[in-house]
Amino acid sequence: MNTAVLNTYSQTEGFPRLKNSNVISSYRFEDNVLDSIGTNNGVYLGVNNYGYGPINRCIDFGHNSSLLEINNNINLSFTDGVSDVEKSISFLIKFDDTSAQYILHKNDASNKQYQINFNPPFIQSVIFDGTDSANSLRKRTTFSPTIGQWYHFITAYDGNGNLIIYINGVDTSYDYNVGTYVSSSNKATKLKLGSRDYIGDQIFTGELEGLKFHKIALTPEEALELATQELAGNIILG
Repeated sequence: MNTAVLNTYSQTEGFPRLKNSNVISSYRFEDNVLDSIGTNNGVYLGVNNYGYGPINRCIDFGHNSSLLEINNNINLSFTDGVSDVEKSISFLIKFDDTSAQYILHKNDASNKQYQINFNPPFIQSVIFDGTDSANSLRKRTTFSPTIGQWYHFITAYDGNGNLIIYINGVDTSYDYNVGTYVSSSNKATKLKLGSRDYIGDQIFTGELEGLKFHKIALTPEEALELATQELAGNIILG
């Protein structure tokens, strides 16, 4: 782990937007689920396990009996309450099995806002329409993870209907939209990681490290730089 990079990286020529002021919330999972930048602290329910990832500590969902909850906050949504806004979500991920599983979602049985889930042979990012959740923006990419290997994931939304998935900094995603998406809205639902708990199946079994919510839609160049640095064990944000 190279923590020295953290204090100097924002000055690096070529990527001026990769700085903490463009991060809303950051979770290092250093034996806790605290937000190291914002105020969106989480609650770790069930069996609490942590391990080690490429950077430092990670949260371990490998035991099928835990769930991370983060209270509803509009700044973790793809809307400002009036219209859609640009935003990105990034994290490092390692799978313990390759069955269908929900990685994170801001949904409940009657309200759906967004989700990231693995449905072999695809991983997808979905933003639901705020008026009719039968309509949604969906981006998919073919993804066959190797058990025990770390990957870098980013979903980036420009606020204007364009959603992208980057795996290890590379965009190979394609549109898989359903119906006619108009705009998102903030639902009074918690953000949850590790389980599609409102139905009780498709539980994520694996590890996550360095979860971040960005104020900006990361560009291809920024996505590749962030993935390259974090997979190398360097903290550059959060």
